[in-house]
Amino acid sequence: LDDHRVVAEDTGSATRWWVYDVRQGTREPLWAPAAASTAATTTAPRLNDVRQPVASADGAWLTAIAAGADGPQLWRIAADGSHAERPPQGARPSSPAWMPGGQIACLVRVDGRARVAAPCEADPLVPVPDVEAIGPIAFSPDGARVYFASPNDAGFVDLWQMDRASRRASRLA
Repeated sequence: LDDHRVVAEDTGSATRWWVYDVRQGTREPLWAPAAASTAATTTAPRLNDVRQPVASADGAWLTAIAAGADGPQLWRIAADGSHAERPPQGARPSSPAWMPGGQIACLVRVDGRARVAAPCEADPLVPVPDVEAIGPIAFSPDGARVYFASPNDAGFVDLWQMDRASRRASRLA
């Protein structure tokens, strides 16, 4: 959320998402328990059921994935849980990330492979060389480069960067 508060999941608790304040050494529910357990509707997910939440740079919003009748759904949720909306998305979104300009990017499935879509509703980017992206993803401060992991032939993952304009990708580690 900011330089001293992080959101983390506790699957053993009735409230799934928590805010840990590393300065204060405290833990509080991200959303009030009653709000977190409210049933999903067409206009809001059940907050306890969202996955992969990522806070916006200003901490006012989270983007997350929730299961829907037609597959994974991308959501933009006020940090206090008071408002939610479904931004445009590509096919089977996962690993949402905020872009520097405030748009939401994600991974989408295309022909059985995960690709970066930045923003999420845009045509997926196929890197050169053609390596599959796995999340989470991140962006350079100017948004020109996207960072992602990709499995290698030895069964490990490597860190890659891709120039969004040229789609040229290079392995960093």
